[in-house]
Amino acid sequence: MSAARLFFGLAGALRLAEHASAAPAHLRRPGRPFPGTPALRLVVETVPGLRPVAYLLSCGVPFLARHDGTPVALYADRTPEMPDGLPGQPHEVIDLNQLSSAGTITGRPLPIASGWYLPLHPPGQQSQLDFLRAAADAGYGHVSIDAGDLTLAVAKRRHRPLQPC
Repeated sequence: MSAARLFFGLAGALRLAEHASAAPAHLRRPGRPFPGTPALRLVVETVPGLRPVAYLLSCGVPFLARHDGTPVALYADRTPEMPDGLPGQPHEVIDLNQLSSAGTITGRPLPIASGWYLPLHPPGQQSQLDFLRAAADAGYGHVSIDAGDLTLAVAKRRHRPLQPC
């Protein structure tokens, strides 16, 4: 089966990337890839029986936060029903069921969050930050991430399929 393609608003993705690139430090758990480098973090949360939720975060520290202190997250326009084609080895996995004795909140299972890092300045490759800046300057409105190999592409506009009411 082909990999999932996730679409995000380019302005929001660029804001997160600019924050990560300008931050004096970058969040990495011990033993994770790309230590000390600016990156975006792609997170996919899955709960059995529900559609996965995908979002981007900045790895910059101090965190990019809203007025109430919660991190700024950029949610995908739409996430495929099944996480088919996601990279096989997440850089980190957080099973929230392991953090709760009952494994549920209000009777619902807790999500499992799988995370991947997308370095903004990968060695020997084009800067992803420069790519996003150029796309925004050229009038593109969306960035897509091929979840199979974590590559970025841009689109002028995102055509959403009709959703049942």
